[in-house]
Amino acid sequence: MPRSNAPLLLLSLLPLLASAGYDKATKDAANKCCPADYMRHCMQAIEFQLRLNFRNKAAEREATICIQRELYSDDSLNVVSPKTLHCCNVFANDPTDRNNVCFNACQNASLSASIKPTRKLAIIRECRETNRQVKRPRKVNNL
Repeated sequence: MPRSNAPLLLLSLLPLLASAGYDKATKDAANKCCPADYMRHCMQAIEFQLRLNFRNKAAEREATICIQRELYSDDSLNVVSPKTLHCCNVFANDPTDRNNVCFNACQNASLSASIKPTRKLAIIRECRETNRQVKRPRKVNNL
């Protein structure tokens, strides 16, 4: 009985099908900013608004800045980007946030090139309000 080659054909088409869903801006930014061996990873990070994760951290930072510049503008780099990462230090060692949730949220937003800069700012601003792990002072009722 002859075996069907359909599973093998489907497997060979998966990379093409996976990349077919990327829009032009994603492909253009990845082609311009990412090393060839990280192309698929870059397109996925852009599409799903994730951080890049290269072995070479200098190349990762360079690609992140390039992607954000391509998708939004040079000006967006002055709002929230790897260039402003040091600003996240305001959340470091916060005794009311022992797990550094807001510090990590700030860093993730800063290093996720495809999140719109206005959304990055909202993530950072809202963190303390929405972080359930932040210990807030209890209200005292004055009678």
